[in-house]
Amino acid sequence: MKIKTLIMAVSFFINVPFAISQSNSGSGNVMSNTEKESAVQSISKLLFDNYIFPEVSAEMEKYIKDKLAANDYSSISDPVKFSEELTKDLQSVSKDKHIRVEYNPDRIKKIKESDNNQSNDMQAEFIQQLKRENYGFRKVERIGGNIGYIDFRNFGPGDLIKEKVASVMEFVEDCNALIFDMRFNGGGDPTGIQVITSYLFGEEPVHLNDLYFRPADTTEQYWTLKEIEGKRRPDVPVYVLTSSYTFSGAEEFSYNLKNLKRATIVGETTGGGAHPGGMNIVDDNF
Repeated sequence: MKIKTLIMAVSFFINVPFAISQSNSGSGNVMSNTEKESAVQSISKLLFDNYIFPEVSAEMEKYIKDKLAANDYSSISDPVKFSEELTKDLQSVSKDKHIRVEYNPDRIKKIKESDNNQSNDMQAEFIQQLKRENYGFRKVERIGGNIGYIDFRNFGPGDLIKEKVASVMEFVEDCNALIFDMRFNGGGDPTGIQVITSYLFGEEPVHLNDLYFRPADTTEQYWTLKEIEGKRRPDVPVYVLTSSYTFSGAEEFSYNLKNLKRATIVGETTGGGAHPGGMNIVDDNF
């Protein structure tokens, strides 16, 4: 049987963090109109070069450039509030919650000054953070009716979380049904999704989706893994709980299982950003 696949829309987003908003108290710094114009021009160029839908990119560029020309940003002098306004404007056109502008000169400086040693340090810190957060698993238990309940908050890279995933799936391997709680999951790495999903299918690889990247004009396929640690449960009933907070990789996980008729989705409409993106530096401030 031919599996209908999803060509995932790769979004460009200027700000990486999930569920973190800028402080309304402001930065204390003052922006000039020249700095605002430069930021708008740079963002427009980045969107033009990277955003998955060129026609939507053109609409976003026109919108913020028109607002700049009409002096609609002239009353905003604080860079934090300027970034919030740009985020609101870009999302109003694209309806894409992955697009965010962040004011963070300290982070940009660290990125520009980083060398291999610092990159290794950052990777080590990332791994330690994964460990502190139990690799995204908040709660795993067996509830009434011998049902396995998994409260999972984010998807780390597959090679880093595979051992933890194996231990979690071992704990619920003899359950009569599985519930994956994605209501507080903000996303993560598609390879992490690949690892967890592989436990729900047989040994024969199943095509999950394709990710298309416009800047490089490349497509990357994702299939379930042929080799995993532990017991496969291709026939166990699976339920996925969603909320409006369910976002990005958590939406992909939910979509994959729904599209392949492997799970029942229960809950609210999800956030609306089931595609990857990446951070781009606009200038020394954004």
